[in-house]
Formats: sequence, C-alpha cells, structure tokens
Amino acid sequence: MDFQVDVREILEMFRDEWLTHPDFSTNPTAFTWVREQSLAVNCNCPFHHENKPAFGMFTEHPYSSHCFVCKEAWGFFDVYAHVYQIDAFEAYEHFESELLQLDKGRLYDEIDVAALFEKPKLPSMTVFESDVSKYKAMVNQTDYWRRKRGFTEEVIGTFDLGFDPVTHEVVVPIRSHEGTLSFIQRIGTLNKRFDNGKGTLKDDVFFGLDKVIDKWGQGEQLKVIVTESATDAMALHVLGLPGISTNTSSLSEAQVKVLKSLGCASVIMFYDNDFAGMIGTKKAIKMLEKYNFNVSIMQPTPRFGIDTLRDELVTAKDANDLIRKSKGNQVKIISSFEYLMCLRK
Repeated sequence: MDFQVDVREILEMFRDEWLTHPDFSTNPTAFTWVREQSLAVNCNCPFHHENKPAFGMFTEHPYSSHCFVCKEAWGFFDVYAHVYQIDAFEAYEHFESELLQLDKGRLYDEIDVAALFEKPKLPSMTVFESDVSKYKAMVNQTDYWRRKRGFTEEVIGTFDLGFDPVTHEVVVPIRSHEGTLSFIQRIGTLNKRFDNGKGTLKDDVFFGLDKVIDKWGQGEQLKVIVTESATDAMALHVLGLPGISTNTSSLSEAQVKVLKSLGCASVIMFYDNDFAGMIGTKKAIKMLEKYNFNVSIMQPTPRFGIDTLRDELVTAKDANDLIRKSKGNQVKIISSFEYLMCLRK
C-alpha cells in the first residue's frame, strides 16, 4: 500500500477542530498530551475527560483507535465523524477532499477505504484502570507483599499493588513512563504461575519509571537503577532508591531510547546475581554505551562472576533479597569498565 496517513498530523488537525466542538467545555484536554509509541500515537481521549493519555490511534492501516478507560474501540471515520459532528460517510468525503486530494479511483486503488469504516474489536490483552482499582481494593486479603516480599505500606500503595481472590494471584500494574497502563503482571501465590503480559506491546516500557520521574524529575538529575523484575525495582524503593525494571532479563534498544529522550545520562545496572544476570548485564553495558550513557554495576556480595562462579555461595540473588534478608548494606557499585575487567574468564 503506497498511501500512508500521518496519524500525528491527523490528531493535531482534530485538536484544532475540537476547540470549537460543543464538548470542549466539558472535555478541554481532548487530543492533547500527544505521545508516539511503538505502534500507536497516544493522546487524551475525545470521548471522556482525562489528564493522562488512555486513547490511542494505530499508525498503520486501518488506523483504528481504542481507549483503555472507555473500554471502547472505534474505526477511523467514527472518530473523524465525532470530531466534525457529521456522519461517517460525510467524514469520508471531507477526508478525501481536504486531506488526500485524490480522485476516488486512485483512492480506492491505494487504500482499503472499507476497512476505515469498520468498528474494530478491542485487543484481547487490553487492561483497564477499573481492573487496577478492583484488585487494589482487595490487596489486604493477602499478606504476600508484606510477608514474602517485605514491602512497606507506602510502596504497596504507590505502585497500586493488588490481589485477585478468584485466581489467588497478586497483580502488578505495569505503566509507561507517562503513567499510561500497559499491562497487568500476575504472580501466583499458591503456585509458581507467572504471567508477564504475554502478547502485549512492552518493548519500550520500564516498570516504575513513571514513579521515579514523579519523585526525582527528568533531565541530568534523572539517575536510575535497572533491575530485571518489578519486585526488585520496588524493593529498591523500600530502600529509597530509584529502581525501575525491564520486566525481562534483557534491556531493549527501545527502552534505552526512552531513557535518552528523558535526558537521563547515568544508569546503574542491577540484574540478578547469577549467570543469566551476568550475561544480561554485559549485553546492557554494550547497548547503553552505544548511546553514551555513564554505566555502573551494582551487585550484592559475594558477587557472581567476580567473587565466585558458584551459585551456592551467592547469599543474595537480587534486589528483593536485600530487604528480605536485611542485606541492604552488602552491595558494591563499580564502573562498567571495572566490572568487565574483573569478570572471571
């Protein structure tokens, strides 16, 4: 398909039109806070008032939209018609004459117009703020966060941690650095089940980065400690440290670009104190230094790869062990250069 719609330009056009819309008085933030994600452009929803973007329009044909709060999805011309207060077919004629400036024959050749009228289904993995609130209200039905993880009430509340009594799973809302809900992580309390939002888009998402920004700000003062898991990141917050997590054992280039865009210049890697963590750390160093970050490595002692190569001699595997085993003062931070030089061959 040769024709490509510039979604950001469309949303800016919608915003200009919205200034004269009858709903502007009750929803003045519609189409503001525009943010480009990997597959969509997010902004504040035109169907309800909000201050954090929950509405997104996909950047590929057929340019459908959805909102996590409304729990609705719309075709391209549904949104177009809502903004201009016309019906969908009038929206198509307006779109053709004002934007494409193409004759109908060429238009039908280059873009599947019929698909732009279709009402899409919500993605099967979509999660909503109402789910977060529901599970958060039941968090006192489990002692998992307090007893097993050693979290404080402040951390439990800050990160909206919850509990699902039907599945006996604790739930962790994973948000983008702007605070938009991306997916919900689930951890079994009666078994080892772990659901990390399979099927969701999370290449550019750090758990906890929104909270770090709220507390420490952006720019050069933004310094982060990157862990593998959300529980490790939250453990660092118990200690008053700016922990975030990659939600996996591999740092992605998209995540590095997010940190760069926020003005962050210094990163401390704190992956698991084992062989897999060592491999992930080495890859992360290479990726971060490619973007000129100042990189340091944080490990509990004894340090796997430096002090020992035997798992059974490691007394603290990750950041959560620092608070569960009272080993918060038993860590070392060294430069990435020193780390690579000290690793046992």
